[in-house]
Amino acid sequence: MSEVILVRTHYFDEILEGFCSRLQAESGRQVVALVDESKGTVAVPDAFGKVTLDFEKLTERGIYIPRDAAWRCGDYCYYAARLARPEATAFWLVEADVRFRMDHLSEFFDTFPGPDEVDFIVAGYHKSTSKWWWYGAMHAFSEQVYGCMYPLTRLSARAIDHLMTRRAEHSMVFQERLSKGEAGLSWPNDESFTATTLSCDGFICRDINGFGRTFHSKKTFRVGRPVSLRELETQPSDGQIHHPVVSGQSFLRKMKYSFSSLLKKEVPAEEIRGIFNTRLFLLVALETDPVTALKFHEDCEAALARSVS
Repeated sequence: MSEVILVRTHYFDEILEGFCSRLQAESGRQVVALVDESKGTVAVPDAFGKVTLDFEKLTERGIYIPRDAAWRCGDYCYYAARLARPEATAFWLVEADVRFRMDHLSEFFDTFPGPDEVDFIVAGYHKSTSKWWWYGAMHAFSEQVYGCMYPLTRLSARAIDHLMTRRAEHSMVFQERLSKGEAGLSWPNDESFTATTLSCDGFICRDINGFGRTFHSKKTFRVGRPVSLRELETQPSDGQIHHPVVSGQSFLRKMKYSFSSLLKKEVPAEEIRGIFNTRLFLLVALETDPVTALKFHEDCEAALARSVS
């Protein structure tokens, strides 16, 4: 066995099954659901493998588990998979809200050299500054901090082993600081820890766009306001990776969160209306239903009215 594709999820529905089926059929790699079952058992079809994110096993290896580890620490998914599938030479970790708009997925997965040449492949790989949200947490462990985006990554087996060891080392230091009551402590997230540790410790790290083809841009691969899966599926292939792509109630929830974030940032009402325009509410209707979209529009307008009163 060489590379394995891990799909990071806490659920498994028909839409995700279709995505995993395409991944497995077109990539030439086994797909394994990397499942967070903290809220209950998740059934995965026999066509795919399954690895559960077991925090107890990681605790036994000396790794600190914050309360929000399932969200904050995507690198823990790699450790769980490495322990469960030690024969794999590398793992891709794909979040469930990533989509590839390509005629065939071999276009993407066959672009990259093997894990003997590159340890870490990721989008948005960069040297970070203090302006980045996660800079401070990682700067407590490293003078130079690197960053990236974690929705789609590949790690070599040797890189995973190294990261697991370093997380345990950092855990000892962090928990000692906690025991002393130090204020302002924050456990580094996956993006800051993985990119910084591997870059500073001599591993080969490269951006997904660094292999002769552009697979992502700030427009197609981002955090924040979601993309409608139903709309995306009607569009022609553009050779790009898209994130975050969601459907149904998940699309509505993320839109509500995006709207609330703009309000909290005190973005002017007219600017918010320019973002949450007629087209956007039509997408909500497409993903849910017209009544739900109308209610969301009315709630947004009421919230904007309160914000300027």
